[in-house]
Amino acid sequence: MKAARQGFVHPGGPTEDALFDHLAGRLHPQAGEWIAAHVASCARCTAAVAHLEAVREALEPPPESPFQRQRDLQAVRRRLDRPRRRWNRILLPGFAALAACLAVLWMGTRAGPRLPAQPAIAKLAPAPVPTPWTVLGTEGSTEVEAHGAKSAMKTEQVVAAGGLVTVAPSARVVAKWGGAKVMIEGGSAGAQVRLVASRSDDRALVLERGRVVLNVDPLAPGARLAVVTPTERVTVHGTIFLVDVDAGGTSVAVARGKVRVEALASRATVDVPAGMRVAPLPAAIGPLDDEDRRVFALLEHWNDAPPAEPAAAPASPSPEKAILATPTPSPSAHAAPSARAETATLEAARAEVLAGSYPRAIAHLESLRRHHLPATLGARVALLLAQALRLDHHARDAAPLLEKVARGGGPEAEQAQFLLAQTLERDLADPRRAATVWAETERRFPHGIFREEAAFRLGESLLQAGETQDGIDALERYLQAFGSGAHSDDAHLLVAAARRDRLSDCAGAIPHLRAVADGHGPRAGSALIGAARCLEKIGRDDEAAAAYRHYLTLAPHGRFTAEARRHAGPRASQR
Repeated sequence: MKAARQGFVHPGGPTEDALFDHLAGRLHPQAGEWIAAHVASCARCTAAVAHLEAVREALEPPPESPFQRQRDLQAVRRRLDRPRRRWNRILLPGFAALAACLAVLWMGTRAGPRLPAQPAIAKLAPAPVPTPWTVLGTEGSTEVEAHGAKSAMKTEQVVAAGGLVTVAPSARVVAKWGGAKVMIEGGSAGAQVRLVASRSDDRALVLERGRVVLNVDPLAPGARLAVVTPTERVTVHGTIFLVDVDAGGTSVAVARGKVRVEALASRATVDVPAGMRVAPLPAAIGPLDDEDRRVFALLEHWNDAPPAEPAAAPASPSPEKAILATPTPSPSAHAAPSARAETATLEAARAEVLAGSYPRAIAHLESLRRHHLPATLGARVALLLAQALRLDHHARDAAPLLEKVARGGGPEAEQAQFLLAQTLERDLADPRRAATVWAETERRFPHGIFREEAAFRLGESLLQAGETQDGIDALERYLQAFGSGAHSDDAHLLVAAARRDRLSDCAGAIPHLRAVADGHGPRAGSALIGAARCLEKIGRDDEAAAAYRHYLTLAPHGRFTAEARRHAGPRASQR
């Protein structure tokens, strides 16, 4: 049997077959979400998808008129029923003779002078692809200014080129920037970063003060990524490094790869290799200090937590994509051959999961677990194996693996705790046990990167388990802590539905419905209608009519227009 084609778009990325299946809608929903998120942040995969869609569009036949086929059949039937003419016997030999003459003339012209060849049409280079700068998480006070308007930064928020990010002292923000992870630290005086270019061929930011740490995947030929400070310009090809701007000038430290630092005034340059740092130029290069190592370790922690799955309710960071999309740290050149082989096997298994080859990935990961692995690598292998088992519809086999990793420590334990609760709630339909795990997640990781998601899911699973009052209390605690969070509308609507339908408390449901209606989001109209119905039910007819009229101004042709006109009063019915 012919082996399946495993042509990866790039190392660590999905296969071409996986992209085909993703575009055709044949992948598992979660795998499709991961590939969609990867494509959105990967220039090479975005270009590949654009090429595939352009080819498919070019090859797509034009839509057939709904009655064209019937007209064609009737025309053929009339021609078949028409009596044959005798003069066709004369015309056919004549046409044959004419065709022969034309063939002779054509053969003669072949020997004559040829027309000059048409110039070849130059192939156009692919246009640069916008590269989103997406927030993975924040700690402390952070805000972004765009088009003169300022707003607090939120998880999953996209910052466009030209945006100014301000981070308060002791705060930080972590973002994904194409094939790079970025962490901005406020330090003692705060930080300010302006995003000046964000395309697949050109990424640049200006660091006005504070510290920025980046983990950059190798760039494509001709592409560039630069950090510009008031005194220096730092350019990279693929590396982990930091740039720090304070009153004394610009400092640069490198954990992996090599960066070039250029003084803007003198144009003098210096290359800083891995394991070294340089203070404000023209200082000498020296080894990394303890603060540099602390910051790089912190970035590694955040690298294990990219954003949450973008389902019906986008939320705080989820470990699922981290397990699949985050490359395993490469062992050093002096590492044992077995360590390098184990890391390569884990990367191959991760690529197979992304490509949808779950049984092959499970076989590779099971073989890895038979080796004596370091604790961190063993935890990551178990996490990836649990995800592969879930996708292969063996969630019951995944739960014990997640329970074991969750009993450990570090970011792997937090990821395992999160995934265990998610598996119990979604895959095993055990909301009561899921609520227990969500509550344990809140207790063990009160400042963790999934704290917002855990707070919301705790209330949701309690309601699913029939614990109405406990679920309402948990969701209202979530709204107090994360009033403008990613799940705020969902929390308001769940509380409103529970109060109205389970507790017969329409008065208590109205404030939550109005909170969603005033937000002007995609569910504002239905929330407004829900508030109007509750107002009618408790006898506040004038307020109900006003709510129905307000709906007609927001959605004059909406889903509930007929109902709103019936209840909005005579003025609305005459429109």
